[in-house]
Amino acid sequence: MSNEDDDDLEALAAAMMGNDDDDDVVDFITQEQREEEQARQRRLARKRRLEQIAKQTEEQEKNQTVLSYDTTTTIAPIDDKNQTQLQQQQQQPISIAASVNGDNQFNSVIQGSISKQHEEDINTDVDKQIHDDVDDFDMFNTSVSPPQQVAKTIRTSAKTAANTSTIALSPQKSSGMHHKDDVDDVEGYYKAAIGEIMTLDVPDPTSLEEKGGVESSRTVQLRVLGIIGKGVFSSVLKCSSDAATSNDNQLCGLPSEVAVKCIRSNETMAKAALNEMKYLIQLRNAPGIVPLLLPRISTQQQQQNSTVPIRPPLPIDYRGHTLLIFPYEPYNLRDVLLKFGRGVGLSLTAVKSYFGQLLAAATHLQKHKILHADIKPDNILVSGDFAKVMICDFGSAMDASEGSEGIITPYLVSRFYRAPEIIMGLPVSYAIDLWSLAVTAAELFLGRVLFQGKTNNDMLHVMMETMGPFSSRMIRSHVLQTKKHPLPVHFLQQQSNYVFRQETFDPVLGQALHKEVSLVDTFKPTLQSKLLKARSPKDSRNEVLRFSDLLSKCLVLDPSKRITVKAALQHDFFKQTSPTTTANGQG
Repeated sequence: MSNEDDDDLEALAAAMMGNDDDDDVVDFITQEQREEEQARQRRLARKRRLEQIAKQTEEQEKNQTVLSYDTTTTIAPIDDKNQTQLQQQQQQPISIAASVNGDNQFNSVIQGSISKQHEEDINTDVDKQIHDDVDDFDMFNTSVSPPQQVAKTIRTSAKTAANTSTIALSPQKSSGMHHKDDVDDVEGYYKAAIGEIMTLDVPDPTSLEEKGGVESSRTVQLRVLGIIGKGVFSSVLKCSSDAATSNDNQLCGLPSEVAVKCIRSNETMAKAALNEMKYLIQLRNAPGIVPLLLPRISTQQQQQNSTVPIRPPLPIDYRGHTLLIFPYEPYNLRDVLLKFGRGVGLSLTAVKSYFGQLLAAATHLQKHKILHADIKPDNILVSGDFAKVMICDFGSAMDASEGSEGIITPYLVSRFYRAPEIIMGLPVSYAIDLWSLAVTAAELFLGRVLFQGKTNNDMLHVMMETMGPFSSRMIRSHVLQTKKHPLPVHFLQQQSNYVFRQETFDPVLGQALHKEVSLVDTFKPTLQSKLLKARSPKDSRNEVLRFSDLLSKCLVLDPSKRITVKAALQHDFFKQTSPTTTANGQG
């Protein structure tokens, strides 16, 4: 906002407050003008607060490594032969298994669909269970998290945001401060209207003026096309950028369609958004990660990077809401699975391509010491040609270098994709993201969720039914944690052995009961048999066995014995096989 605009606002404010020399001025100020001026004053105050915070952030980061925001710089690929093979696989057409009923609209896009037959009945309750999951908001999902779990989600995100020392937000006086303008509902969500033109003042940290170092901005206009989803933290809007009249849309490099994540007008939610923005900036050039759309950097500014560090851009503010803009992708893995593999799963070729890309993206997360902490099919976007996948929604992400092993919360990550160490209150590591990726890959092939527990306790039970019992070392660590923290006790020691406290519900008494289940000779691994049962005639048996071996190593219950992401990428499952070997392996 220019100095002339500030003068105009001050003059208008003076007129509203009255003037002893000319009292007649007040008569010409309508109620609409008064409310408009108040809204402008709030936006101006918020912008000044953000600028002050940015200055404080610069001072805090003087002794830290300065991030480069040069869009021409790319992250070095993985140093192994499998990276080249994965890139070749990504360039090849992906064969996705068609759904039982078929879909001509999508089959025309896919080259060579594969039909898979199941000997089991299709679980029609899976979709409802997924959308009734207890925890987090899916950025591109239309479902809304259950109200009873909002408090748990907010507490987890608030703790994550509190650990973010480099970005903070000044407290607002009221979450409903914009209700007078009729732009928010009672819960602080922005009420977008289809066809609405959103005029955004986008801060441009790369175009600093020579005198005074004043940060300029660009005006970007977006037309609202629809509401993609709404959850605990925000609502997501699908917007068009080419329908606007501003040339700055092209200067900022915006695609024709974008997804705008509109954070609720709430202090805790705004902090979580800044936390997400921080990690997305670090991963801006990382393949397999949905990029945060930021203003382009000119060649002249790139040359000045060596002498003038470019600070992270301020978040976009629109009517009291923090906005994050992403490229719009039409599908996520949940959509692909429901359309092409509902109940029967996708072809192993598609699963291999998607799983390889996601593991490659996980290496970049680990390189930047970032835990995503909410990987699931809903948070994995798929390109329009179904060839590429990208991980999105970093609202629950955390910095592994800032003592994430001290975080004890049994509700981190959505339940079906939650690693056992989280449920048992053990320290978290990169292994929780690998677990979520492996469970997602298994779901893509099976056509149903691998671990469908109704509660955390039930999740541990179904995990042992598939992967075998927990080790005594892990159970001892869990029992020790329950003595230090108020966590549910899932295991007990009886003499020299441990037993599992399985939760049951007595409908007569109307209360929960616990049944002690022996771990000896009760739980046997069944993952391989499930995968072999789900394969189609066109899926090589040897390939399915290699896939099973990889998943078994990724889903080891003890995280200290779980395979690493780099080792998973080097597994035989991702190595090219000759046509002769593949043909002989089918049966």
